[in-house]
Amino acid sequence: MRRITIAVAVTFIACHRSTPGELPVRNQSVIGSFRDTVPAIVLSSGGQEFKLSTPAERAALRRVINRERGLWQSIKPADYKYLLRVGCFCPGPRGWQLIEVRDGRLVRAWDSRGRPVELTDWNTITIDRLFEVLDRAVDTNLAVRVAFEARWHFPTFIYTSGPRTPDGWSTFEARAPRNF
Repeated sequence: MRRITIAVAVTFIACHRSTPGELPVRNQSVIGSFRDTVPAIVLSSGGQEFKLSTPAERAALRRVINRERGLWQSIKPADYKYLLRVGCFCPGPRGWQLIEVRDGRLVRAWDSRGRPVELTDWNTITIDRLFEVLDRAVDTNLAVRVAFEARWHFPTFIYTSGPRTPDGWSTFEARAPRNF
């Protein structure tokens, strides 16, 4: 058994070396922002569930979204950083990212290893865009579970279940770092 463990470790190290001259860029101050994150994906994180099969349920979710968005808009800072993790059936769970927003625009993002992340990726978004995700979910999903942060009123958890497909789910988890 020990030989197998050593062989797997050696293979892993050999297959994941950087190419010569290519050292990963890591921002050590960013890495500390991820200390509150949990490695496993959470499929239920409290909040309120809406079964969107009736107009009344869709209207109820829209009222909640509009109320929380209004509160967020009234107190949101112009510049902020927050943690975001998304997942869906395909491509599966993504890792945590630290997202930096200045003057309401996405300016930088890092993964949990402190490496820069492409800003054009579908899972690198501002908190305002999280509200847009919720808006779209009202009309395109069978169910939505959503939880909001009590002080800042941004969505901390969104779970959507798409129509007629067992693999049509997605999750969004957001957390504010201590320097929010």
